[in-house]
Amino acid sequence: MKKSLIILVLLGLSIMPALANVQSNMEKLMNGWVGEDINDVITLWGKPSSVKETSNGTLYYWTDNNKTFSTANNKGQIVGIMKSCNRIFGTNKDNKIIDWQWDGNTCPGKYSAVKKLVNPKVKN
Repeated sequence: MKKSLIILVLLGLSIMPALANVQSNMEKLMNGWVGEDINDVITLWGKPSSVKETSNGTLYYWTDNNKTFSTANNKGQIVGIMKSCNRIFGTNKDNKIIDWQWDGNTCPGKYSAVKKLVNPKVKN
């Protein structure tokens, strides 16, 4: 039991830097679009998954969700795992990006992996 706990703690500590990289990379990616016209994002990223009008502007959602299944335990039981990386931009009435949010468990851990989503006007 003690050995299992030590392994879990070590695994958790090894994952933490990767999670910090994801946070940093996604913040850099999303911040790079603030102040830009949402149509520039749509040109590069493609049509959003959904759009919601609000009293202050519009929310644009890009959702990458898929369900994969894998054998995840020693009893051969199949466990479903939901993978996702969701990005949301909020715009004002002039279609300028003023806010953003992201969540998910498969967002890129390396900035180079999000290059195709980066605002081309932003210098790295």
